[in-house]
Amino acid sequence: MVRLAGSLRDLAVGSTSIVEFATRVCTHLHEHLVDPDGTRQTVLVRFYGTLPYAALPAEEQEFATRTWGRPGDDATCLTLLGTVGTEADWNDRRLSRGHRVIPLTDAHQVEGLPMVAALLGQLGIDIESLVSASAHLLHDGSAEPYGVFHVPNATGSPVIPGQDFVADHRVGSVLGFGGALPTGEVYAVVMFTRVLVPRETAQLFENVALSTSLAALDMLATPIFPTDATARVPARPLSDLDRSRSRESMLDALLEVHERVAVSESDTARRALDRARHEAERYGQLARTLQASLIPPELPTFHGAQTGAFYRPAGDGSEVGGDFYDLFPIRDAVWGFVLGDVSGKGAGAAALTALARYTVRAAAFHADSGVDVLAELDEALHRHEADERYLTALFAEVTPIDGTLQVDLTLGGHPSPLLLRRDGSVEAVGEPGSVLGLLPDPSFRETRCVLQAGDALIAFTDGVTEARRGSEQYGEERLRSLLEDCAGLSADEIAAGVGDAVLRFQGEHAHDDTALVVLRCT
Repeated sequence: MVRLAGSLRDLAVGSTSIVEFATRVCTHLHEHLVDPDGTRQTVLVRFYGTLPYAALPAEEQEFATRTWGRPGDDATCLTLLGTVGTEADWNDRRLSRGHRVIPLTDAHQVEGLPMVAALLGQLGIDIESLVSASAHLLHDGSAEPYGVFHVPNATGSPVIPGQDFVADHRVGSVLGFGGALPTGEVYAVVMFTRVLVPRETAQLFENVALSTSLAALDMLATPIFPTDATARVPARPLSDLDRSRSRESMLDALLEVHERVAVSESDTARRALDRARHEAERYGQLARTLQASLIPPELPTFHGAQTGAFYRPAGDGSEVGGDFYDLFPIRDAVWGFVLGDVSGKGAGAAALTALARYTVRAAAFHADSGVDVLAELDEALHRHEADERYLTALFAEVTPIDGTLQVDLTLGGHPSPLLLRRDGSVEAVGEPGSVLGLLPDPSFRETRCVLQAGDALIAFTDGVTEARRGSEQYGEERLRSLLEDCAGLSADEIAAGVGDAVLRFQGEHAHDDTALVVLRCT
């Protein structure tokens, strides 16, 4: 579930319209919610959003008027933006016969739509505000910006009026999530499943809802429909400060959910290990799942750059490690990159890793430099009181400029990355900085390096250079020598080559977590 949430956050990258993003979400859920033999467990997945009638394209307005009667220009319309299912007709929102656009004219009318009323109610949406001019109050900071919708058994439920559909397609439960965005707009994803989904499982979708809300926040200035010529203006335009505050609020909520799941599930698994040997496999899977929530399944790429990564936990992977990395867009043509190493292992390390990753993401959107980002992370670690845990990290802002990559790099007690030039020469870059979470007055310095076409920046944790074979370490000199032979290779090839070489050096299992990320200018 945490891996699913992480992958949904990345679906906004590259989406050119809300409809494209919504369709990607529906497709991803339909294809990845499967049972062990690969059978898809969703019959139909739909993504809805609220829009004023006047903001709809002419064909959507015509459908609403023909189906429901002409509403006022300011009427809130629940609009189908994405749909994917087992029937061919369900993969085109324009073929929906009754749910393409649903005007919500007043609270009494909404109550006459049982599933819509139940959906909004369980998501915590105030219907009176939604259908009035007070929609901007839906997200005033006092309520959770997300929620989960759940009908445990669709058969015979008064909430699901389409009982013929339920019977014909053997629908077990109806499950959804969504919430209100800072602009007052509401989104909701609804899934009709083949299986009966228990309430405990449904609540796990809080994580998914938060991740989708974060992605939707990034899409607020994007055209809604692919045919829109210009970006839309939301009902309540957001300032950069409002957007940053909303993002931080969502990231804080996501961190809380991650920590609760990580600590609770890790403790449960540890007790189970003490009771029976066969539970060891379950705990190992749990560790890998938790680790997957902190390590992106794959790094995004952007214009002018290739990215590659290698990650291997210590030992057999049955313990949650503390190495992490992330690459994310900050603003137009500027990307944030972080690589870190948390002291220790287990649930405590996982919680601190989640705190670090999401603090960096939040800070990067408003900080003036990488120095400010690491300073804010250092403050968060001191507030966290994490049993004297600490971490090292590097943070960089990466900007493509005229065929080069400008990298503004700040180190917090972390090994200096190596810059592999196109001609095979290797040099260390970055100025040393303080370890994070230990000192009362840390010091950080930002430096700039520029990657020309064919150059590659290799960032790594100490699990690379301190990998051991007996008393001998792999060492930076051996790493430099290996990199000299990697000139001209792709980012993926460099990452895989270094990672495999380090593993071969120390034997079957890594003695420490091993992570490295390669950023190559194309």
